[in-house]
Amino acid sequence: MNIFKIRKFNLGLFSVFSLIVSLVFTSRVYAVEVFNDTKQVYYMDKFVVKEEEGFKNINSEIYGDVLIDKITNDKSVIKGRSFKNSLVKFLINDIEYTINTDEDGNFTLLLEEGVLVDVDQVNVKVYDYLSNELTHASFVVHDILPPIDPQVNGVINNGDNLVKGYGEPNSSIKLLIGDEEFIGAIGGNGIFEIEVGDSLRDASSIKLVSYDYFNNHSNVIESQIKDIIPPEKPQINVVDYENNLITGVGESFCEVVVEFDGNKYKSYVDESGHFFVYNDEGELEQVDNVKVRVIDLSGNVSEEVFLKLQKENVGKLMLKSLDVDNKIIRDAMIKVNGMDDSLLNEDKIFNLNSEGNLFLEDLPFGDYELVIRYRNNENQLEENVLKITINEEQSEVEVLID
Repeated sequence: MNIFKIRKFNLGLFSVFSLIVSLVFTSRVYAVEVFNDTKQVYYMDKFVVKEEEGFKNINSEIYGDVLIDKITNDKSVIKGRSFKNSLVKFLINDIEYTINTDEDGNFTLLLEEGVLVDVDQVNVKVYDYLSNELTHASFVVHDILPPIDPQVNGVINNGDNLVKGYGEPNSSIKLLIGDEEFIGAIGGNGIFEIEVGDSLRDASSIKLVSYDYFNNHSNVIESQIKDIIPPEKPQINVVDYENNLITGVGESFCEVVVEFDGNKYKSYVDESGHFFVYNDEGELEQVDNVKVRVIDLSGNVSEEVFLKLQKENVGKLMLKSLDVDNKIIRDAMIKVNGMDDSLLNEDKIFNLNSEGNLFLEDLPFGDYELVIRYRNNENQLEENVLKITINEEQSEVEVLID
């Protein structure tokens, strides 16, 4: 009897254990049946959310009882999951798209290419086979498309203080000028204007890039700047008569044009802003006036500088006739001894001009011998010699011929 009771007791424990397992199994089966019954699932709050928790990742979004792969505006397919054998309706740009879920609740909606490009959100509603609404949700369409490349209007000049152009509507734009950065906004009409002050003056190009709300950025666009500002006036520092050089300063990398005595001499301003012009004909000592201008790489010409040369240690000899109508005086031959003939004209013998005058300029300080030869009324050759001195105290000597 004792043994029978023990066995009966053990059997009772086994029966209890079986009952518990049976209840658990029955409960699990019931849960599966509930999932199969869309009406009962509808009344079980967030049932699908709990069941699909492991399915959710950064590439999908869940709202209520609808799980959808992340929607981006470059897609033409929307995939997701909801109640099985249900009807899913999408509202995109006031157009309704309808699709059914399969036995597992999955669905795939095919759209025309580009439908989602300008869409901000997609509204979703799920219905059972009796057209009862089971759930609804709204999903954001993530913008991953870069904005269009910005462009400037026309030609940018380095004298402008405003950069105008067009780009992606309602986006931001960044303008780079050298190390400077300017931020602007592109309006709903796609037009932008950015004030830059005088930053374009010394720039050769600018760079533009635009950003949208989702921080997508366009390509970096570079635009060249047209130089319309003439260079500043050059400056002459030294006129070296001994070496026939003219030196000065001007805008770097410009061409230098020097004019005197009807001739043009060209050179270039170096990187440091200095230039020199060499007169290989050796005529610089006879030059009184010099004109200089510089031309930049864009062809802009500076204001011309006119320089009257102030020569050092030189004087002037002036001969004047007291009787302009006197034929003897007009025909007189004049020569200056004691000076370098290269400082005079090619003629070594001079005559008075029609007004009875002769001017010899830029004579170096020193002693000279003025020789005047003429024929008298008897047609005999006569000669008058006059010694003169030109120095700092007497830089201009005037000789009257009677």
